Amino acid sequence: MNNTKTDKKNIHEYSTILVSILFLFFLQQLTILIESIYHQSLLNKQINFSIAGLLAFCSPLLLLIKSQRNIRQKNGTVLLFLLFQTISPHVGGLWKVALSSLSVLLFLFILLNILSGQFLKESSTSLAISIAIMISILLRTIGSTINIDIYGTSSILNWSLIIAAFYLLWSIREESVNRINEKITDKKHSAIQLYLLIAGIFSAIALFYFFLATPGILSRWTGADYNTIIIMVTASVTLFILLKTKTEFINKLEKHHIILWNLFFCASLILSIEINTISTIEFPESNHVVVEDPNTVKDLIVYVMLLLSPVVILDFALFKSCLTGNSITRLALPSFFASMVFLLLILIMIFTNIWGYVGVIGRIFRNAFVVPILVASIGLLLPYLRIKVLLNGSEQIKPGTKIIVLTGLILFFGIAVTLHEKSFNETNQLSKKDYITVMTYNIQQGVDYYGNKAYRDQLDVIKKINPDILCLQESDIARVSGGNNDIVKYFQDRLNFYCYYGPKTITGTFGTAILSRFPIKNCRTIFTYSDKDEVGTSICTVIVNRDSILIVNNHPDGTDLAIKAHTEMLINLITENQNIIIAGDFNFTNSSPFYKQISSKLNDVWYQIYPDGIGEYNLKVANMRLRNKNIRSGKLLADNKLDMTEKIDHIFISGNLEVAETHYLRAPESASDHPAHWAVLKIKNK
Repeated sequence: MNNTKTDKKNIHEYSTILVSILFLFFLQQLTILIESIYHQSLLNKQINFSIAGLLAFCSPLLLLIKSQRNIRQKNGTVLLFLLFQTISPHVGGLWKVALSSLSVLLFLFILLNILSGQFLKESSTSLAISIAIMISILLRTIGSTINIDIYGTSSILNWSLIIAAFYLLWSIREESVNRINEKITDKKHSAIQLYLLIAGIFSAIALFYFFLATPGILSRWTGADYNTIIIMVTASVTLFILLKTKTEFINKLEKHHIILWNLFFCASLILSIEINTISTIEFPESNHVVVEDPNTVKDLIVYVMLLLSPVVILDFALFKSCLTGNSITRLALPSFFASMVFLLLILIMIFTNIWGYVGVIGRIFRNAFVVPILVASIGLLLPYLRIKVLLNGSEQIKPGTKIIVLTGLILFFGIAVTLHEKSFNETNQLSKKDYITVMTYNIQQGVDYYGNKAYRDQLDVIKKINPDILCLQESDIARVSGGNNDIVKYFQDRLNFYCYYGPKTITGTFGTAILSRFPIKNCRTIFTYSDKDEVGTSICTVIVNRDSILIVNNHPDGTDLAIKAHTEMLINLITENQNIIIAGDFNFTNSSPFYKQISSKLNDVWYQIYPDGIGEYNLKVANMRLRNKNIRSGKLLADNKLDMTEKIDHIFISGNLEVAETHYLRAPESASDHPAHWAVLKIKNK
């Protein structure tokens, strides 16, 4: 009997923490699903069978056929969901797509049971979502925006959360049986009210998924400081938890107060995106656009938005409290339509980056990054239009929240300590070097030659080459298609380099980041005409010893008109007696007129050492099965020779820089679909 009484006393905390873990796992599995499908399509350069994984979003329809009335079915769904969370990190390819798809499907079942009040009714939704977000931020902060419990070496964290969820589910089993046996009183919301409430629920989920659970990516969206962003979010969520549990402030807010809170949040969110959006360059003869960082006013708007962001958690909790008491059958159809809209918003966000690859319709999505955010923001406000007595049914925080509050505070201080430990350390940088190694590396959005996530493999390649200046292409994956990861920060933290990220994610490029062992200054991005990919060229000055070197990182693509506009911009940058290095994936070979334009002004490092384009290669690292494939990475010849006459990854240097040696590491040994290319340089007369 004592155990039962103890269970009932702690049922609120147990249920709340269980919901937080389940919601965290859902966000992770949704992230894996979208990212894996995108990677599979990226590998094949077209949509393939993996797209079937999106059918998970249709799962609410299944509850129209048969709802889960039996507690064993509900618990079984949770157990299966946890099982897939256990297996998912250890599989790849289509298996990962399949498991993450099934996980999303199962969670939508769980979600509708929670919304209806037929499962985990004793939980506090607002506190559960708050804790889930805090855990997500902590894990991402430890992993430099990467899900460390899923992809990092600390898989013990994933196992710990899974074991905790099993324990909590077991601990509340008796209360769950009692709840499932209670008579369900079906609320009489109108159809339009149900649709609006469910729209609000899925709009909140969309914003959690897009950035609130992984706020570090906002640094790449807007250019605001990463550490400040993380502190702002965690501080505001922690304050929300304290206000919710220790005061009546949140509970006493009236409807118009919450509407105003939402309006200010949505306005600052949309403004944060709009002021960082560049105008589309429609014609080849149009002037290029130069964007310089940072901008304090723009950053302040982002910080204000983050301080207001807990309103999304409050909205979710309020909408859920209104839905409690409705049967799952009534919720199923509105949830299906809301889920479809949610999927559409995800696809729109992806298409804003790949608009040039999806046919004529693609131009609709060009420069439309704000659209899914705007739609989700409107969705948050819609329920307030028709629900007259929204706050009467709001959740009440029950006694026994000490563990939850303590958990929130521990997470907050854990995040703060992690940020401090990962702070950039300038003392490790070299003060003087006679030679510098410059490397250009198209990392194919963190994916290897075979379509597998390869962050650690690519980092190993970089460390072995040990460059002083690193130019990355296809490095911007701080969006849903890239798993909301920031691979540039992942590299930067582990190399302890200075960094210029280049074009912001909002602008729709594939990324051209510059990392340097030496200090950098005067960073800017130049956008030129494009008709397939947005072309953003990163430029900064690197201080080596006391000499300034202009670094230009390139990734043009599209028709000849787009390549021409980009090449002409580069030619205008070149001046006499200037130390300049222009590197990147140019998408043209040495036979193109654009190559000849640049090489008439600068020297190609490869041809400086190997005038015939055929150099040395270590066959011990070569994949001999692919020796005659992937001409962009070079063709292997006899006697340890590598034919790079068809290369498209180049390093050009000014005449006052001297090449000591240069190399290519071809794919797949490069852990990408492009070769890694580097050169050891010396400033003449030094």
